[in-house]
Amino acid sequence: MTIRTPSTAELADIAASLHMTLPPDQVQDYRVLMDGFLADYQMIDDLPDEVPPLRYPRAPGYRPEGEETCGNAWYWKAMVQGASTGKLHGRTVAIKDNINVAGVPMMNGSATLEGFVPSFDATVVTRVLDAGGS
Repeated sequence: MTIRTPSTAELADIAASLHMTLPPDQVQDYRVLMDGFLADYQMIDDLPDEVPPLRYPRAPGYRPEGEETCGNAWYWKAMVQGASTGKLHGRTVAIKDNINVAGVPMMNGSATLEGFVPSFDATVVTRVLDAGGS
């Protein structure tokens, strides 16, 4: 995504919308100052997204209904089988819906993340799976 530098007219409009009065020379000075910051943001935005590979296969799961939601305690149910050995082998671990589990929709207990499906596991999820949890 290209990060566009606002024009001096756009900056003046933004300042006015914030009830700020800036003389034209100050608007130009701010625009020049922004160039360095926006160039840095563009450099970061241009970096490749390094999505770690998934080590454990998973099914997409489902959204429970009725009594299976346990009073709306469950937003989504899915199972990921972790390592075949480890301190958590044979244990089932529930992960709150504000922690990334690749391929499993998140909700965060509100509409803020509803429908977002992460493409990678959070570190805590990877560690649980590596320890044999499922």
